[in-house]
Amino acid sequence: MTHAAAGPDPYRRSSAKVERTPGGIDMRDETITEHLAGVAPATAADRPGINRRRVLAGGAVGAAAVWSAPTILHFDAAGAQGSPAPGGEQARLRVDKTGPQAVFRNQTFDFLITVFNDGPVHALSVQLNDTLPTEGTFVSSTPAGTVSGGILTINLGNLPAGSSTPVTVRWTAPDAETTLLNAANAKGDNTNEAFDGHSVSVGTATQQRAAGVAAAGTALRNRSGGTITLAGIPAGATVDRAVLIWAVLYQGAPPPGTVVLAGTPVTANLTQTTSNHVCWGDDATRGFAADVTGLVAGNGTYRVTGHPLAAARVDSEPAPAGFPQTDGASLIVFYSLPSAGAGKQVLSDFTYDAWNGGSPITRSFAGLTPSGTGASLLLAGPDGQNNAAEVTTITAAGSLTFNNLFNGSDPIDAPNLSIGNLWDTDQVDVTSILPSGTTTLQVKTEFADCVGIGAAILVVDV
Repeated sequence: MTHAAAGPDPYRRSSAKVERTPGGIDMRDETITEHLAGVAPATAADRPGINRRRVLAGGAVGAAAVWSAPTILHFDAAGAQGSPAPGGEQARLRVDKTGPQAVFRNQTFDFLITVFNDGPVHALSVQLNDTLPTEGTFVSSTPAGTVSGGILTINLGNLPAGSSTPVTVRWTAPDAETTLLNAANAKGDNTNEAFDGHSVSVGTATQQRAAGVAAAGTALRNRSGGTITLAGIPAGATVDRAVLIWAVLYQGAPPPGTVVLAGTPVTANLTQTTSNHVCWGDDATRGFAADVTGLVAGNGTYRVTGHPLAAARVDSEPAPAGFPQTDGASLIVFYSLPSAGAGKQVLSDFTYDAWNGGSPITRSFAGLTPSGTGASLLLAGPDGQNNAAEVTTITAAGSLTFNNLFNGSDPIDAPNLSIGNLWDTDQVDVTSILPSGTTTLQVKTEFADCVGIGAAILVVDV
């Protein structure tokens, strides 16, 4: 219709980008942002920030202009912009799906999906459909959903304009060389349909000839940095892969997955997993893992800085000086000696879990082919203390029980904390429970207080 403005224009307006119609007419979006005092609006719908119309590009204020039908945006009781009226504007959804580029056979890992509402209105009744890989095993999702016909469905509800919501899908890779394809789409009652996908290569083998794992860590509670002293890589060995893990206590929004290793910024690109345990007044803990292979040449010292840290303090007090607060970091190196030695099977899990009196932390490894001549298990993570004993039970062809395996034994910039340094990188011998013919191994950790596991690495002679 045509709207002819008479007298002073009663509105202050803002405009978006110009678009050309199929008929060759340049148009722009115009939003009324303010109603000028003392001038009556032309219609009851013309309220500040509510009415958006498409007008002729270059149309002069106060002159005749061609308008489309107005879109009236509803507002909720709190004043937040809500859904459009029938026939009004759509919310624009966007899906971002990430995960590791490569995993080992039988490794459990996370796909990370983020659904964004880029506005301009609330997205209503958003549903996420995740087409799962055809190989491997679905473990869980956060938030929980339902799986039918190979599709995971999660109802995300309403998403305000400008907001986003994360979804974690945990998956166990098959015991075979393959590529896992995973695609997600999101759609609401008043939105476009948004898509994204991710592929993960499952390693050509879990075995490496004369392979091994070396690891070390540093506690970081209340410290602006820490030093990892890596040893145990044999002379002449090749570093095949290096992974840095760390965990952060936080309140409110999750912290960024960034640290600095040996002067180089690092971003978590393998896993980012949240555990909603509460131990030190935090809301939750988030564990991170990053591939840092190019930064690790061999044995030596590696300084960790630049981690999420609200406040630093150099004393023996273990309570967080503020949030976010990084508990520690571990560097895990996979190496090989191609010309000598027996083969080894190496299986890794870099997902993060924490315990605070709820369900125990568990890890499982399958598809094992041990020779019975040697096996070790590496566990690393936060919050171990020397004043209370956690119980870790490892079960295969028998069981091993460790009391206070997590006791805060990793080093920290002096002085040590009074209850242990709240970070551990521990390796234990499990040869006695992995004789030839054993195919699985399970780990269960329970604690009277808090503890977390961010890495579980099993190395088996074959």
